[in-house]
Amino acid sequence: MRITTVCLLALAGASIGCGGSDATQAVALKFAANVDGAPARCGTTYTDLGTAGSSAQLASARMYVSNVELRDAGGTWVPLTLDEGTRWQGEGVTLLDFDDASAKCADTGTPGTNDQITGTLPAGTYDALRFTLGVPFALNHGDTASASAPLDEPTMFWTWNNGRQFLSVDWAVDDGAVPEWKLHIGSTACASSGPPVPPDAECGRPNRATIELDDFHPDADVVAVDLGALIAGANISTNVADTPPGCMTGLTEADDCSAPFSAIGLSFETGACVEGCTGQTVFTVASRAR
Repeated sequence: MRITTVCLLALAGASIGCGGSDATQAVALKFAANVDGAPARCGTTYTDLGTAGSSAQLASARMYVSNVELRDAGGTWVPLTLDEGTRWQGEGVTLLDFDDASAKCADTGTPGTNDQITGTLPAGTYDALRFTLGVPFALNHGDTASASAPLDEPTMFWTWNNGRQFLSVDWAVDDGAVPEWKLHIGSTACASSGPPVPPDAECGRPNRATIELDDFHPDADVVAVDLGALIAGANISTNVADTPPGCMTGLTEADDCSAPFSAIGLSFETGACVEGCTGQTVFTVASRAR
């Protein structure tokens, strides 16, 4: 799906730089967060959210992305070689951070933000983007104290058993049933002897979404991330009794979690993509300003 929204274009662009050799090219994949088309910012009150038409401010907006690939002119998916060793990228994983720790984002946000994935590709033309929303199993359950950036972020970590939150989007809801309606998606049904112990095998519900965007050109487009679409089918003004606030991916939270999971193409019951996650509605392609 392609959209062209002026407010998004003012936020971000995508570029292919000149830093590569004759055989490679530097790439910056830009992401622009929005709420139903309006720029996503801490301190802004958004209205008509979810099924109850709630009013709320963002309190957190971050996500891990891995396994980034682009499709070349021959139809082959080519892995992006990430720039490593930065605050936001390492070990093949990028942390996208759309909150700046201001206003309602002050409790869990960090002052810095990151809206891009940078790396290199073989020289050529590319027309589609594919990535995983999540952290690979081999890296997911490691201790944040010994991990390198960006996997060292403690506010994105649950326990060694479940690992990291792949996506964290929280809302401070006006007159809500709970102070914040939290959407934290990560792996669940992970078998180990207890919360401090990492699992030896993949979790029963991996909850990693594969996002594929056709007609994406890295020198001309951005990835629009609609945080409003994430909760379009949820009622963020209420909370199911005796469950955590919002959707924390608990196995008993189907009422709060099914709609957000569907928005990124996942089945809440299995933790797997439904039809390749092609039904996701959160990530789309937007043309950047010319």
